[in-house]
Amino acid sequence: MQFVTMMIAAGAAGALGSAFGATPALAQTGGSGPAAATTCRDGAGPTSALFCAPMASGRRLTACNRPGTERATCVKQTADRYCRGMNFSASVAYRETSDNHFAELLCFGRSAASLAAAAPPAQSVATPAAQPAGPSALGNVYSTNDWGDLTVTEWGAATFRADYTFENGKIEGTRSGMEITGYWSQGTSDRACSEARGGTNHWGRMSFTFNAALDAFEGQWGYCDETPYATWTGTLTRRGLGAAVTAGQGSAVASATAPAPRAASTAAPRAPGIVERVGETAADEAERQAHDKVRRGVGRLVGGILDPK
Repeated sequence: MQFVTMMIAAGAAGALGSAFGATPALAQTGGSGPAAATTCRDGAGPTSALFCAPMASGRRLTACNRPGTERATCVKQTADRYCRGMNFSASVAYRETSDNHFAELLCFGRSAASLAAAAPPAQSVATPAAQPAGPSALGNVYSTNDWGDLTVTEWGAATFRADYTFENGKIEGTRSGMEITGYWSQGTSDRACSEARGGTNHWGRMSFTFNAALDAFEGQWGYCDETPYATWTGTLTRRGLGAAVTAGQGSAVASATAPAPRAASTAAPRAPGIVERVGETAADEAERQAHDKVRRGVGRLVGGILDPK
C-alpha cells in the first residue's frame, strides 16, 4: 500500500505522530505507519481524527480516478473534501490501497461550529432572566365572541391577567406555556355566587388555550366554581409591544406601549441665520402694516360718526 503525508503545520505534525505511532519523518520514509486495520478505531478528537477505511455513501472512498501528474493533487482534494464533510478543515495524511481506495485518512482542524456543538454547556451563575422565554402576548387585544375586546395586561412566567370590556370584566389566572387557567370577574352577571371574589359576587372559572402565533385563543367559562363549559374565543385585532418589556418592568400595558421620553438636548441654541432674520423682519413689517390699516379704519369710522355728511 502507498502512504502519503502532507505537512500542514507544526501542530499537525504532533497529531500525525500520535495517531500513526510514528514521527512524520519516519512515516514519510516508510516507518511503521498507521496502526493495522484490525486495531484502528475512528477518532473524534477535538482537533484531529484518524478515519479507518473511510466510507462515502456506504462504499469505500476512492482516492482519485485521474492518471498522470495530476493525480497527487486530485487525491489531496478528495481527502480534503472528505475531511470537510466530517467537520474538519483539511486532510493531514492518508494511506491508499493498491486498488486506488483510501485505507486510512487523518483529518486536522475541527471546525469552530462542531467544537461549539461538542462543548459541554457552560454553568451559568447569572440570575434568571425576568422575561419569560418564548413569545409574549402582553398588550395584545382580542375580539371575543360575546364579551367585547379582551386586552392582555400580564404575561408572566406563570401568571396571566387580562381586562375585557363587557361589564368591566377582569381575568386573573396562571400560565403554563400557552395554557391559561383562572377566574373571570365582573360588575354584574346573570348569576351571583354565594361568596365574593375580587370584590364581587359575579365570577367564575375559565380556561384559555392560545395558538403558537398568539393571534387567537379558544376557551371555556362557567359560573362560580362550576367546571367551565361555555365557549369563549378570541381573535387578535391589535398586537401589543409586550415582547420588548420584561416582567421586572411591571405588567401594565401602558409600560409596554408608552413612548420613550425624548432625551433633553445639550446643544447650544443655534443663532438665527439670514433666512430666519429676513422672515422675522417680513413678519414684523406685515404685522405693523396690518395694525396701521386697523388704526386708519377706526379713525375713518370715528370721523364719520362725529362729522356725518
